Amino acid sequence: MKAQKNPTEVIRELLVNNFRGNQDQIRQKLEQKGIHVCQSTVSRALKKLGAVKYSSQGQWFYRLTNTEDDVGTNEATNRMVLNISHNDQMVVLKTTPGSAPLVARVIDVKNLKHILGTIAGDDTIFIAPTQSKKMTALVKDLKTLFLGAI
Repeated sequence: MKAQKNPTEVIRELLVNNFRGNQDQIRQKLEQKGIHVCQSTVSRALKKLGAVKYSSQGQWFYRLTNTEDDVGTNEATNRMVLNISHNDQMVVLKTTPGSAPLVARVIDVKNLKHILGTIAGDDTIFIAPTQSKKMTALVKDLKTLFLGAI
């Protein structure tokens, strides 16, 4: 009896080779390779791999972002950031719909010195500063990173 390949590893190979697809398309690709899984298995594998949902030209797909080389600011991610605002306790970064997880991943990988952590929704990222007195420096760093402003 032939052992079935690990779905997570096959998904990783697909994404490394620039396969662009949503969860159902990934599941269908696995079936073509003789690996029968449900959508929840694909979802867990994507989470385990650190893949993020990304939108380009109206199409949704998943992409690996495990290293700083894979995740960086570029013209595409910069266009995803719409607004950066703050109060005395938190920064709120607004993105285009569906882009917050990818932008938050960029922020996390950049490891900016004044950030305690990020929480990403669909189009909003909450960013907690390490100290409220560092808020101005943090906002300046984020605006420089994404908006090119100083």
